[in-house]
Amino acid sequence: MIGLSVERSVVRLAAAALLLSIPLGATPGTSGSGLLLIFAASSAAFLWLAAGRAPFRLRLAAAVLVGVAPTGLALLRASWWTVSLDNLLTALFGAHGLLYGAPLLWCGFLGLIGLRHEAPGLTRLALAAVLPGTLGLLVSTDGLDARVRMMTWAPFLLPGLAHCFGKMRAFAARRPERVLAAGGGLLVLWNALFMEQYRRRLLPSDDTVSFAQVTSNSAGLLSRAVGTPFAWPANWIFAKRLEAPLERWDAIADRRLLDAAAATATIELGDDASIFAPDVPLLLEGFGDRRTCEQGWCRDLDGRGRLLLPLEGGARGDLTLRLRARGQGALSLSLNETSTSVAELSGALSDLSLRIPGRSVRAGVNVLSLSVAEGGRATIDRITLERVPSTSSAR
Repeated sequence: MIGLSVERSVVRLAAAALLLSIPLGATPGTSGSGLLLIFAASSAAFLWLAAGRAPFRLRLAAAVLVGVAPTGLALLRASWWTVSLDNLLTALFGAHGLLYGAPLLWCGFLGLIGLRHEAPGLTRLALAAVLPGTLGLLVSTDGLDARVRMMTWAPFLLPGLAHCFGKMRAFAARRPERVLAAGGGLLVLWNALFMEQYRRRLLPSDDTVSFAQVTSNSAGLLSRAVGTPFAWPANWIFAKRLEAPLERWDAIADRRLLDAAAATATIELGDDASIFAPDVPLLLEGFGDRRTCEQGWCRDLDGRGRLLLPLEGGARGDLTLRLRARGQGALSLSLNETSTSVAELSGALSDLSLRIPGRSVRAGVNVLSLSVAEGGRATIDRITLERVPSTSSAR
């Protein structure tokens, strides 16, 4: 590769790592083969720009165009769009994010930093596409999926990957004892998590257990303690801002209760008893276990509680929230501590509503706060969300 002083074997390894790391699953409006064609075309463009004879400024401008063109196209095709740091964190570190699913690509970003002195021209060319492409992920839109946009600048991470792999190989040859020590540290961590499972009685003490179960339990313990490493630092930011458990990020980050194709959504509390119950990741403090109520299932709210509501931005209208509940006293509802409604509870299940202006709905995770007067208890059956025309635009 022009300007990059690493062995061909390292470049081939970096190319293989890049190809195996990119998400090629189908997206809304784009098939898996379509993503592969986009990636192949972008790869060809990168190789031509890196080895091209054209003036460097012209190649630099072309690289910038590769990075920004997908976001510009998405905005032209979009019926709505939002700009938020949450959009960037979700696209990179959400459950379907680029770095969450392919942590090796961290080497591409970090390698470009280390490459700036060795090959400044190649580094500038790669960053000309990577930086605007990454910043473009701040924009969320229905015009073009974020994964499609990432495919156009992902090949420009190849120099960083090759440089980082080369440095890692040289370090392993120079300091093999440190590599062995790091591997030993991981084994100690694995054993500590394994022993913690026995302490918490997550494993049977007198029967065999599958490796998959042990691994799943260990991942859960690690996620609850420090967050999923592949989602750092997004899950730390999420937990600090919303005062939520670290592991909730994995289930909430790229989930949307209302998207462009849906005008209503319903959250049934307690109806699903499985470990994959859709309401469980949304619940924070204050909610009890599922219990029967009338003809179905509900959950009790003791005093105060909060729910996470991952939503698209509210620019397309207001949001009406209907909560079906029963109890005694007054129940207060508030979204993001801006829109509040207070209603009296009755002994039978009835609907309480809160209308929220579109400007008060965040693009991403919102927090619904519930409070029963004087520390009382409410029994909640379901929550329904509905997009409605904005009152500010009515004539």
